[in-house]
Amino acid sequence: MSATLFLMCGLPGAGKTTLSHELAADHGALRISSDEWLIDLLEGPHRELADPMRLQLEPLLLAVTVRILSLGGSVVLDFGSWHRAQRDRARAAGRVAGARVELHVLNPPLDVLRERVAARNAGLGTRTFQITDDEMVQWVDLFEVPTEQELTLFDPHVSPSWE
Repeated sequence: MSATLFLMCGLPGAGKTTLSHELAADHGALRISSDEWLIDLLEGPHRELADPMRLQLEPLLLAVTVRILSLGGSVVLDFGSWHRAQRDRARAAGRVAGARVELHVLNPPLDVLRERVAARNAGLGTRTFQITDDEMVQWVDLFEVPTEQELTLFDPHVSPSWE
């Protein structure tokens, strides 16, 4: 199978991290999570520092992704990819590396997101960011759900070859 970029798309609590772990295991892909990198770099979940740093980190992680793809490896990008421009950049980067590019959109209703994030916040450790209910409500308005037309720009999802 050729190199594949698996791009996650969704708000916090949508299930991106769970799916990204499954895709990485099923396809022998390297999983890259910008949140995990930020937490490691900042030695903890310091959102006030992480949010501005994300704008610098994600392009660097995308450059590493392109190199891995060009060497024949597959990558799961566990980014939120809330905006069309972010998805366009990731898709173009994958194509430049000669890889397939799959978009995995997870868009449950707001009440499900709120419930999942509240549960995550209740058991908050040092490996995830605290998210308030007010932020969740605001972020729903910022999320650019991929259109049917945009979805046609990505490759269809495939199952691992051993299934």
